[in-house]
Amino acid sequence: MEHFAKKPNMLLRRALGSSLLFGTGAIEAGSPFLHVSNSGAELLGLVVIAFAIILVVAAFGAYFVSTSWQGGLDKKLVDLKVVFDDGSPLTFSTAYAREIIFMSPILIIFFSIKIAAIVFILWYIVCPIVTKGKKCFHDVIAQTKVIDKDDGF
Repeated sequence: MEHFAKKPNMLLRRALGSSLLFGTGAIEAGSPFLHVSNSGAELLGLVVIAFAIILVVAAFGAYFVSTSWQGGLDKKLVDLKVVFDDGSPLTFSTAYAREIIFMSPILIIFFSIKIAAIVFILWYIVCPIVTKGKKCFHDVIAQTKVIDKDDGF
């Protein structure tokens, strides 16, 4: 019991573990997402560029999740790791798919800030509260879970 008294709630730690990506102020005044013109070609170009950036960033994230770190710097700082539901480490391909699914709601920002806000709330806040293992949507799809580093897996 003393072990749990030293560490904050798992949901709080997961939120802190994700804050490095989403706490950077991607949706601020001055963001290119808020100033997209009505030109379909320009919008398509921005979406393609954003998707290409997501693919590259997901590769970096997947690398760290599939190594002995079993998570990025954000997870390492709060002593969490990402594993399959059975406790085994992730392969690069599964980690890459998980990272792409994790970042895919970012593309919704190009079409509607209001819809993006609803998706973010459902995807990253409500889903961990209502699922059995406190999993986000990308964890449910990839059949992974975020656990305490000290767990016996």
